[in-house]
Amino acid sequence: MREAHAGRGSRPPLRFHRLRDTQGPARPVGGLRLSVEILNRACAGSEEKDDCIVAVGPNEAKAIWIKYLGKTAWMFDEHVSAICEKLLKKLGVKCAKVEINGKDALDYVILARLECAIHRATNDEGRMRIAAVRTVDAPTRFKTEKNHLRRSRLYIPGNSPRMMNSAGVYGADCLLLDLEDAVSPAEKDAARFLVKHALAFLDFGFSELFVRINPFSVCGREDVTQVLQAAPHGLTIPKVEDDDDLKDACKTMGEAESFRGLEDHSTKIMSIIETAKGVLKAKDIAKAAPKRHVVMAFGAEDYTRDIGAERSREGDELLFPRCTIVVAAKAAGIQVSDTVFADVEDCDALLAETRKIKSLGFDGKGAINPRQIGLMHEVFNPSPEEIDYALRVMDAIGEAKAKGSGVIALGSKMIDAPVAARAGRIIAIAKRTGLEIKRIEEEPKASGKKADAGGE
Repeated sequence: MREAHAGRGSRPPLRFHRLRDTQGPARPVGGLRLSVEILNRACAGSEEKDDCIVAVGPNEAKAIWIKYLGKTAWMFDEHVSAICEKLLKKLGVKCAKVEINGKDALDYVILARLECAIHRATNDEGRMRIAAVRTVDAPTRFKTEKNHLRRSRLYIPGNSPRMMNSAGVYGADCLLLDLEDAVSPAEKDAARFLVKHALAFLDFGFSELFVRINPFSVCGREDVTQVLQAAPHGLTIPKVEDDDDLKDACKTMGEAESFRGLEDHSTKIMSIIETAKGVLKAKDIAKAAPKRHVVMAFGAEDYTRDIGAERSREGDELLFPRCTIVVAAKAAGIQVSDTVFADVEDCDALLAETRKIKSLGFDGKGAINPRQIGLMHEVFNPSPEEIDYALRVMDAIGEAKAKGSGVIALGSKMIDAPVAARAGRIIAIAKRTGLEIKRIEEEPKASGKKADAGGE
């Protein structure tokens, strides 16, 4: 057994192991109280890298049998059995056969797959009991403010342990663990449990953590109930079409926070506008849920499908919704983030589009590949020229205050409140991103005296 890197002192070291592929002995475990009955055989997981397959079924022996299939069973069998036994005890499962098969799976993956398999192997009453049990402890996270830096939001498929394990090393301002579009309908439950356990056990660095849930018409309520156990920074509500969508989300989130013992309104909201109706209701949506709503995002793929348009390289078909969403968000005092850029190979086009949407007022952009993050940060970071001008503005304001003057000017240009506010934002972003904050030295002017061509 070796220790996982706890990272930045936020949590104690986490212990994990790796599975291998052959058979180990089964271990009987008894003495558990019955509350969830295993009625049929069910599996969860896959054979992909960093994943495992956990099978759960009835046991006529009226006991718990845990069988770990792996080359290293002699080394890790006790550990695997212990963590599985602990989860089974929490859920109150008394009679079951459990088989674990896979390779390179961390503890949280095994537990997530086990919980999902139990969920699939029981009835509706058993599932209700599972939903009511706290199976993970919420870690202590760093606090994020309403104006937290959100230059990039990287989408991570919610049912992929491989991508989840490395998500924290990419340096994205925001990680969006996706339970919606990135997960097939048959695996929604598996992704939900995996994201919950990943949030509780993995170190995601300094990235803000959002979970994109499914619409409430699908299984959004179940998503909220499970993932809030692990206290992500926020939830992303997809396909928002009016303010009632956010009000309904807030009600469910409030109930879940109260049930899980979390601080009221501690979970933030990122809304995504993805339809024509949502664009036309952007003003009302932006003002909804003021205690939670921190950023409004745009989803261009679903939007163009909704209006029957085709995506173009120039993006003319997106100008109206982009401008509408920006104005609505800024008027409500929240941030606004642009849609993803699908062609991960075309860096020049991504650069051009990111510069364009920054000029429209966007604060960040969605990413589907880690290679896109650095370029987005480069565009949204203040340039040396912007920092220089912001410092000059702040100096001019300071000089005017010292003189008691109500008129502030920089050269021939007047400085009003919006200019001062923008300068303050630029300096604040530069500090947060670790950029050098200094004035650009002016080149000395030529004296105007020509040198004698003849020398001395």
